[in-house]
Amino acid sequence: MITVSNDEFVKAIFGEDHLWCHVTDFLKEIQESSKSGQQQTIEAFITGKIGLFKCDLMTSKDMSDTIRTENVFSENCIYCDVKYLTPVGIGKVLNTNGGVKLRARTTGIDIAVYAIRNQEKYMAMSGKERYNYYMMQMRTAKGEEPDIILITDNRQQKVV
Repeated sequence: MITVSNDEFVKAIFGEDHLWCHVTDFLKEIQESSKSGQQQTIEAFITGKIGLFKCDLMTSKDMSDTIRTENVFSENCIYCDVKYLTPVGIGKVLNTNGGVKLRARTTGIDIAVYAIRNQEKYMAMSGKERYNYYMMQMRTAKGEEPDIILITDNRQQKVV
């Protein structure tokens, strides 16, 4: 009796390429569809850069407020009841799915922000730099003048 592995059997019968890409696509589809409605909603807002999701750095409260207010205009991006998208609920989804949570600090202020894009860039920054970038991005996304002074590598740069 000859014993062969499953892989060897499939290769011998169907050839090297047969079904492998289809299985991968099929498994990827299953993985995508097994995401929670909360995770799908957050990802849709990030991908679509809807509202404050244009920013790279956001708090879970920013995310919750944006999803709840944009809910009316972005119905095709909502995959769950928005009552489940509280700051705590969003934090849980991000923390269990590889979200990058960082501290942003300035004198007397310490907030937790998530880097939803360019994670490596923000991980390399100091807490003060992250705070300045967070504030600048929020003001810009809200249509305000970003008159924050960015301090990077001991150099000051006024953003106009």
